[in-house]
Amino acid sequence: MLAVYFQFRFVKIVKTIAIDNQKYTYTQFKQSLPGQFLFTPRNFGDDQSYGRLVSLSTSGAVNFFRKISTKSKNMTYDFKLNSLGQYSYFLIESNFHHWGRRDLATVGFYQLDKNFSILASSKYIQPSSNLDPHDVIINKNGNFIFIYYNKSKSTGLIEAEIKEVNLDKGPVFSWTTVDHFKSEKLSSKRSDSDYLHANSICEDTDGGLIISFNEIGTVIKLGYPTGEIKWEISKKNWTFLDDDQNGFSFQHAAQVLPNGHLLMYDNAGASLNDVSRAVEYELDFAKKTARLVWQQKAELPFVRRNSWGSVQRIKNGNTLISWGSSEVEWQAKYFSGMPIFTEYDQKHNKVRELISESGQVTYRAHFSESPEVK
Repeated sequence: MLAVYFQFRFVKIVKTIAIDNQKYTYTQFKQSLPGQFLFTPRNFGDDQSYGRLVSLSTSGAVNFFRKISTKSKNMTYDFKLNSLGQYSYFLIESNFHHWGRRDLATVGFYQLDKNFSILASSKYIQPSSNLDPHDVIINKNGNFIFIYYNKSKSTGLIEAEIKEVNLDKGPVFSWTTVDHFKSEKLSSKRSDSDYLHANSICEDTDGGLIISFNEIGTVIKLGYPTGEIKWEISKKNWTFLDDDQNGFSFQHAAQVLPNGHLLMYDNAGASLNDVSRAVEYELDFAKKTARLVWQQKAELPFVRRNSWGSVQRIKNGNTLISWGSSEVEWQAKYFSGMPIFTEYDQKHNKVRELISESGQVTYRAHFSESPEVK
C-alpha cells in the first residue's frame, strides 16, 4: 500500500491590535511555543500619567490589560511571571522631578495571582525611594532578591545594594558597592549621581548572582552567600574575539545560560557606529577572553536603542529581544513603526514580532510558556 504523507506549511499571520487606543501590528512568521508575552507599554508623547500592564497571547489576543494612575509621571517596569507562579511588577508611584533620579522617586512592588488579581503586599517590601524598579528574581531558597539604592552623604553618589528578602522573616542577605569600583567613582561625571546604574540580576547555576552595571559597561558575578566578586567582565579588562563591535556597553539583562555562555542585550551606546543587539559570548576565564558565538542586531532605521531593552532565551532555543527605546528623540513620530519585541530562531529568522504603530515603547518584554488564555 502506498503511504501518503501531508506536510502542512505554516501561513504567516498578521493581526492589528488596539490596546488603550494605541495600535500595534502582531506578526507570526513561524510556529513556536504557545504562551504569552508580558510588557509595559508607555507613550512618550503627552500621556505619561499612567502605568500599563499587558499580557498578549501568542495567538495575538489580549489576555489582560490594566491601566494604573498615580500621583505624577510614572512608569511600570518588569512585568513577568515568576517561579512561584505569580506575576509581579514595579511601579514608579510618584516622582516630582526627573524620572531617572533613583533618590527622588517612590517605587512600589506588586504581586498578582494567576488571574492577575493583586496579592497582599509584604510588610517588608513597602514603596520606597530606595527600591529600584529594574529587576527582581526569586532564588533557589524561594527568597526575593532586589536592587536598592543608597545615596552617600560624603560623596553624593548613589551606591547599589543587592538585598535578599524572605517574605516572612525580612532581609536575610545584603551586599553593597560601597567598597568596590573605586576608579569608576573617581571618574564619574553623572550629574544625577547614578554612576553605576545596576539594572539586572540573574542567578547562576551555583547560586551566584550575575549583576549588570549599565553606566560602567560591566557585568560581575557575586558569590553567594560570601559576597565575593568572582569575576568582572568589561572592555577594560577583557578581550573580545570575533566581535565586530569589540564588546558591549550600556547593557541590559545580562545572564549566564546553562552552557556557561553570557547572554545580554547590548545597547551599544559607546560608539556612534555600533548597533544595538542581543549578544552571546563564550567565556574563557583563564585568558579573560569573550568570543562572540551569536548576535542579532537591530534593523534599520531603528538601530540605536540606548535605553532599556532585554533578551531572553526560551526553551526551544529561540531568542526574544525587547528592543528598548532611544533618548535621541522622545516623540511618538520617531517610534511609530518600531518593533517592541521580536522572537528569532537560531538561524536569525523572525518567528514572532510586535510593532508599535502609535509610538509605544517598553522597558522589557518577557515570554512565559504558560497555557494560552482563549
